[in-house]
Amino acid sequence: MVQSSTSRLSLADITSELFLESPQHAVAQASALWDADLGRHLSEHSVRTPAEQLSTPLLRWLIAPPSVLEPNPDSPVNVTEDDVHAITRACDLFETLDHEFGGGHARTAAVQYLNSEIAPLLRGRFTPTVGRALFSASVRFAAKTGAMAYDAGLHDLGRRYFFQALNLAHLGADRLFGAKALALLSHQANFL
Repeated sequence: MVQSSTSRLSLADITSELFLESPQHAVAQASALWDADLGRHLSEHSVRTPAEQLSTPLLRWLIAPPSVLEPNPDSPVNVTEDDVHAITRACDLFETLDHEFGGGHARTAAVQYLNSEIAPLLRGRFTPTVGRALFSASVRFAAKTGAMAYDAGLHDLGRRYFFQALNLAHLGADRLFGAKALALLSHQANFL
């Protein structure tokens, strides 16, 4: 069950753990990251993770047991296949903008979409099938936003988004897109 948290996470909470197996904590951390990024409360230094601290969360992702998403019957938001399709379509549009104009062009708008449209859905009510599809679509969107940050020279922030994608992939049992997030992290590390 993914529930809404009434308390805001601090910057230390956003940056303390890279891989979270709890749906509640992972979604709360992702929402807090998106909110802080929009509010310009993040600096590259505040989200920097030394390379030697990356192997443990990556290994944890590889060996973690599958996550089980449970419906949240108390949520006022009912997530449907149409919501998932909207996320997929929006990601396609942001990907087109990214490829045509570069990552810095629409990155803030992509973060806004994550924060205002996707975050409430991740805390919503959904069937197991819709929930897995929702998290898979959200993985792709978070990874695309990370790639936009990376493209704009915000390398530490991009890495943080790639880890958010890895968390969401775990929650949605989407090993294939989790592998894509790992590939993005590897590509970025080679570039840097």
